[in-house]
Amino acid sequence: MGLVLGSEILTLGLSLGSAGWVAVSIANSSSVSGYWVVGALILGFVLAVVLAFVQYAAAGRRSTFLADLRGSLWFTRTGVNRL
Repeated sequence: MGLVLGSEILTLGLSLGSAGWVAVSIANSSSVSGYWVVGALILGFVLAVVLAFVQYAAAGRRSTFLADLRGSLWFTRTGVNRL
């Protein structure tokens, strides 16, 4: 239980840090700030997937991670679909 709580706190802290990084990048209106925003979004997505996998592994449900990922909802051009 403590490991799951710790990973949730880590996830929250990293997402808040990424949001702050994006806010600072947007506030500094330089020509490369758009690259920082895109980089922060990609990094946030990758971190979210990795941390979710670590949570599954810590809970002993490592084998069901891909099945749950395929069953989740994703935003696409045609609306919200399953993967």
